[in-house]
Amino acid sequence: MTNPFRKSAEYRTLAASNREAIEAYNQHMLALLFTVGAVMMIIPLASVPFSKTKGPLVPLYIAVIICFSLLALVAKLPSLKRYTLLALYIGFSIFFSSSIYLSVFHSPHTRATILIGVLCLVPLSFIDRPLRMNLFIAFWVILHTILAVVFKPRYAFDDAVNTFAFAILGCFFGNHTILIQVRGYEIQRLLTIEGETDSLTGLYNRRKLFETLENPKTAISGIFMIDIDLFKNYNEQYGHLKADEAMKALARTLQAEEMITFYRYGGEEFVGLCPQGLTKEELHARAEALREAIAEMHLDGPPITVSIGVALSGDMERLSYESIIEHADRAVFAAKQQGRNRVVVDSA
Repeated sequence: MTNPFRKSAEYRTLAASNREAIEAYNQHMLALLFTVGAVMMIIPLASVPFSKTKGPLVPLYIAVIICFSLLALVAKLPSLKRYTLLALYIGFSIFFSSSIYLSVFHSPHTRATILIGVLCLVPLSFIDRPLRMNLFIAFWVILHTILAVVFKPRYAFDDAVNTFAFAILGCFFGNHTILIQVRGYEIQRLLTIEGETDSLTGLYNRRKLFETLENPKTAISGIFMIDIDLFKNYNEQYGHLKADEAMKALARTLQAEEMITFYRYGGEEFVGLCPQGLTKEELHARAEALREAIAEMHLDGPPITVSIGVALSGDMERLSYESIIEHADRAVFAAKQQGRNRVVVDSA
């Protein structure tokens, strides 16, 4: 038998890694459920002229339609995205309250039916901590049972048994479904990382670089092109293992640079995207500091040096990102021509 505590720990770990995917799913379900809920109430409201029992329920139907319609509109406001889970719990509280009213006060001479459906629907409708969702369902089951004992004692025992059984069923399948969903998000996240990350260095790869540059929201002040000096000779003289360790150490040094995002461009070449707001002098100073840090790395083997070419973004309407990379590459070539282990800023 699977340990529920282990499942709970697994959920917490996976949920922390896939928070954005879970939030997006809940936001989608929020708008969808409230829209569907409002439409569902229109159906019994339309049947009022043909039913003697539904007439007194008109105010309830109208109130629920208004509540769900307002919640559906509010759910679309970007500023309220942080309250998605709260809105979901409020929405389902309206569902439960309406179901309990129908079961206990409107139809005290019949067994609960709608409530049973809600108990199965809730755990399958959104993603949250299973324990919190289970406690939420338990609260409504207990409340309905207490009210049934007081106001409909004839069917209180039957309702208690039925609602408890369906609550167990709903929670079991709901918790299982939630875990399957977050596992799926984790698989997708890892596949995305694998597709965007260089396996040796852990830096973003060339594919991710161009995806970033093609994004209209990307705004940079310049690009670093870094080339390890005489790395082919290093590889041949000291072996692949030493070369790989040097490459990993270089990647760690690049990752320590908080403002600049680095990508492995290919072979021993790396590209850094510099955020907006940095001047030519600031870019040069950061490149020099980076060059010195790499030269001073403690390796299990001889040190390495790099040549760094810096190209400014300038007028982006005039200069494409591909052109900036070409300018940075030209600056690297100039640095190597001038003796390597130096920084050259492209003059274009």
